Parts: sequence; structure tokens; C-alpha cells
Amino acid sequence: MAGAQPKLRAELAKVKLLAPTVPVISNVTAEPHGGPPEIMTRLVEQVTASVRWEDSMRALLSLGFNQFIELGPGTALSGFLKRIDKSVSLLNVGDTASLDATVAALQA
Repeated sequence: MAGAQPKLRAELAKVKLLAPTVPVISNVTAEPHGGPPEIMTRLVEQVTASVRWEDSMRALLSLGFNQFIELGPGTALSGFLKRIDKSVSLLNVGDTASLDATVAALQA
């Protein structure tokens, strides 16, 4: 995958990124992204770096996040997160019905 990094870097150079308005945790560092140059660097690194999922979830929890939405089929990540912190609110979206249920839960 390292061979894909220069191509990705070149394509990202064509894109105008804005600074995030909410914390966005990097899979590479498990820390909030900085501005657009750092985001581009982390996206390129992510192609070959290990995903620091647990560290990323712990970072979000330390920032005060307590509601999470898992996208895609299954609930494996929600289960892992429950093991880290049983008090979090977890929603899952894997199909139209679960999307409707999640929207309803968020509106409540």
C-alpha cells in the first residue's frame, strides 16, 4: 500500500480542505487533527499505519463525547466501545429501519 501514498498525496493536493469545526480524531495518532496540512498528512499516513481505534475512542471519551453511532452492518465496534465505557450511548445504522430508529432517538 505504500505505493499508493504518493498518488493519494497528489490527489489530496488538488482538494481544498477546511479546518474542522469539531474535533476529528486521527486513526494514526489518536489525537485531534490540526489544520488542513496536518489532515492531508494523516490521510496519507493512514494508508499504511495501524489503526489506533481503542486509543481514538478513549480520546473522544476524554473530550466528553458520550454518544456514538456505528455505521454499517453489525455492532462489533459498539460492543468493543461498551467494554471501554459502559455508560456511553450507542446507536447503530445498518439499514433503512435502523437509520429511522437512530434519527428518532437523536430527535428525542
